[in-house]
Amino acid sequence: MRIQVNVLEAKTRLSELLKAANEGDEVIIANRGRPVGRLVPAEYTPSGHRRGSKEAILHVINNLPEGPSRLSDEEIEDHIRQMREDRD
Repeated sequence: MRIQVNVLEAKTRLSELLKAANEGDEVIIANRGRPVGRLVPAEYTPSGHRRGSKEAILHVINNLPEGPSRLSDEEIEDHIRQMREDRD
């Protein structure tokens, strides 16, 4: 579902709008009817996977220039550790 609210309404309904965004709704914040911002869940990556999840990690590893078959276990662990540090 798409929800569009003005800035003042967003201020008063912030908790509700954050919950809606986290549940997958598109929340647009507008100033005088013109969209100026969008609320999205923080824990999702551009690929749509939850940050730090097995799927997100595999997506990153599979899209590395070196390719997954050329990485050692230690290099994969380093990439996973770095991803987890970046999200904190």
